Amino acid sequence: MARPRKRFTKDEFKQALSYIDRKLKLDDSWPSGNLDGHERAYREFRRVRLRQDPDALQGWCERWLNEAERKKLLAALRARKKRERQEKCKKTVSLDERAWLYLSGLAKRDNVTLSEFLIKRLEEEYMNLIQGKEDKV
Repeated sequence: MARPRKRFTKDEFKQALSYIDRKLKLDDSWPSGNLDGHERAYREFRRVRLRQDPDALQGWCERWLNEAERKKLLAALRARKKRERQEKCKKTVSLDERAWLYLSGLAKRDNVTLSEFLIKRLEEEYMNLIQGKEDKV
C-alpha cells in the first residue's frame, strides 16, 4: 500500500517554496542532475510559486524530487520548525561590559554557554527560593 503523500501546511508551503527556490538558484543541476532538466524544473517551479497552490507544489515535488531529495526537504522543514520553537523560548538580557566579561570568562573556563553557566550556578538557589515561598503559603 502506497504511503499517503505529504500535504504542506500553510507555513510549510512558504518554507518549502523558499527551500526549493534557494536550491534551484544555487545548483544548476538540481534537481535533475543536468542543466536542461534544471531549466524545465525551474520554469515549472516559477509557475507553481505564482499560483501559490500547495497541491501544485506537491505535484512539482513528486515530479522532480527523488525520494532522497524529498527527505531532505522534509528534514529542512522539521529543522526550521524546531529552530522556531527554540527561538520562542529564548529571552534577551542586556549586560554592562564588565558583567559580560566576568560571565563570559567563567563560562569559557567551564566550557559551557552563558545560559548553561547561569542555570548551573543559579538553579539550586532558585529552587530554594521557590521551596521557601511554598512553605510560607
